[in-house]
Amino acid sequence: MIVQEEKMNILNHFSDDGKVEESAIEISVKLASRQLLFNLTGYDSPDSLDDGSRCMAINQKAFDWAFNQAPKNIQDRYLLKGI
Repeated sequence: MIVQEEKMNILNHFSDDGKVEESAIEISVKLASRQLLFNLTGYDSPDSLDDGSRCMAINQKAFDWAFNQAPKNIQDRYLLKGI
């Protein structure tokens, strides 16, 4: 249900600018997920848990993995042309 609701929000709204209401479920998932996941490991969540940009770090890891999985000729083309 949460994934389905989030998908609909993405399809219907191009930005999260605060002009459109969000459901309590969506807000609770966004607010609790990092802390809850961290605490489920048996550790207290540090104050710095929400510092920085998580999206950029996650995207960089995904890109690095994909780039390293690509054949050498694809890597070379990307480094030369960026595509």
